[in-house]
Amino acid sequence: MIDNVDSRDDIDGLLYDTFRNVVETKGIKEGPNNEVRKFYDLINDANKELYPRCESFSILSFIIWLYLLKCLHGLSNSSFTNLLQLLKEVMPNLNIRESSNKTKTVYD
Repeated sequence: MIDNVDSRDDIDGLLYDTFRNVVETKGIKEGPNNEVRKFYDLINDANKELYPRCESFSILSFIIWLYLLKCLHGLSNSSFTNLLQLLKEVMPNLNIRESSNKTKTVYD
C-alpha cells in the first residue's frame, strides 16, 4: 500500500500540538465546550482499537489513512461511503462509522 510508513504515528502528540491552546486555556476556564469535546473525542479514538486486538491502527489513525487515500485518488463522498460500508460488512468488528457524512461530523 504505502511503503516505509509507520502506522503507529504519534497521534497523541499531533492532537496535543493542534489543540494545545484549546485545552490549556479554554478547556480549564470554560469547562468542556464543543472544541474541547471534539479534542477528547479525537483522543479517545486515537486510543481505541480499530478492531479487537489490533495493534497496528487506532480508529483515528485508520480514518486518517482512509481520508488520505480518498484525497490522493479523488474519491467522491459516495464512493468513500461505499468503501466504509464494504469494510464494515467484511469486518463487522471494525470500529468505524458507515458513511462519509457520519465520519466527517465526528472529526469536523
